[in-house]
Amino acid sequence: MEILYCDTCGKRIKPGEETRKPEGKTFCPACLPKSAAAQSAAVASPSGSLALVRPASSTQHPVAGQTPPTGDVSSEARALNRRSTVAPPRSGRAGAGAAEPLPAGNPPGNKNAVMAVLIGAAVLVVAVVAIVLGNGGTNKSAKSSDKGKGEETSKSAVTPALPKPTPAMPVVTPVEPKIPSPTATVKEDPGASVVDIREGFAKRTLDNLIAKEKSKELTAFSFRKELETFVANYGSTKAGQEGATLLRTLPVVAQPAEAAPPPVSGDSKVLFHCAFETEDETRFWSKGKKVTENAFGGSGSSWQLNPISGGWFSLESGVSLGWSGKDVKIGPNSWIRFAYRFDDRGDNVCLQILDGKGNMYEKHQFSLKKAKWSWATLKLSDFKNLTKDGPNPIPAGTPFMGMAFYGGKDGKECALLIDQFTVGDGPPPPEPQDP
Repeated sequence: MEILYCDTCGKRIKPGEETRKPEGKTFCPACLPKSAAAQSAAVASPSGSLALVRPASSTQHPVAGQTPPTGDVSSEARALNRRSTVAPPRSGRAGAGAAEPLPAGNPPGNKNAVMAVLIGAAVLVVAVVAIVLGNGGTNKSAKSSDKGKGEETSKSAVTPALPKPTPAMPVVTPVEPKIPSPTATVKEDPGASVVDIREGFAKRTLDNLIAKEKSKELTAFSFRKELETFVANYGSTKAGQEGATLLRTLPVVAQPAEAAPPPVSGDSKVLFHCAFETEDETRFWSKGKKVTENAFGGSGSSWQLNPISGGWFSLESGVSLGWSGKDVKIGPNSWIRFAYRFDDRGDNVCLQILDGKGNMYEKHQFSLKKAKWSWATLKLSDFKNLTKDGPNPIPAGTPFMGMAFYGGKDGKECALLIDQFTVGDGPPPPEPQDP
């Protein structure tokens, strides 16, 4: 059986008392005779939108959407909207939770309608305050219990990231090139504790100097000068310190006077001759070409030097004897002779002889004739050793390994032909008549 309540006063309608109107409203017998205005007020009352339920105990707290109990409403029953999601208890579920009829002394329908309006307004105010405060209508105990959770939630809330600002355009500052300052020469400290990476090289250099002094390759004066230079450069190394100790034990000697070249004696002989007529003669030469124009004697072939640039000389050529299998030994009595023809711009030649032991002997010849074939004879005793403290003059029996031939001076362009190149030993014979 269905239990019904009056839509006006909220009283339970006993079975047999229900009276319904065509518009679907349910009224108890006490509210049925009311006027249409009263009925319209009852319909417009907010109590129609409120769901009242009977609490399970006297300590039941109100929840959102329910009207708090008042003195005019019985604690045994609460008004329920028929359209509420909470259905009233059925009579078939009798027991502790069964609904009891409201007391007969309830106020009349008019008073109930006014109270329903007031209650609805109060509920609306409470709902607005609850929304503003964010507590969902809970009581103080609920606020206390949820306080920790609220703090935790606020701490864990992630602030939305703001959009990144547009990066500013980089300011390019022109970099001025740094001009390195001249490096000052710092004298090495012999007592420095830093490990010198040149230890191995310094040790080999010192051993080489001592070996040359013992083999008489260096004179006493030359050995001291070499050792002074070594100590100045490698004083911070262990070998440099050993050299400094050795230097303090050496006597100071004067530089010896340069020995005069020995006199030329014996018979003159030719050691090598090249007329640039055959391939066997010209195979020793490089950096030039064989030509027939303006040849020596008016016919035959001559050797024209190659032009060069970027240096003091403007012409070059070279001859290789020892490195090409030609065994020629020279000494202080040896000489070189050749016929030459400059154009009207050049007048200087330079010869550099190599002996295969790292020694280079050099001789310049200036103020040569121009624009005609002429002879030039150079004594090897006049050649100077360009190697520091090397032997002077050229020792007897020195292998003639090769020679560099340069022409011109101050880098000025010129042309040079040579012919009848001869290496001899002994007194040089008189020069022939100019062709």
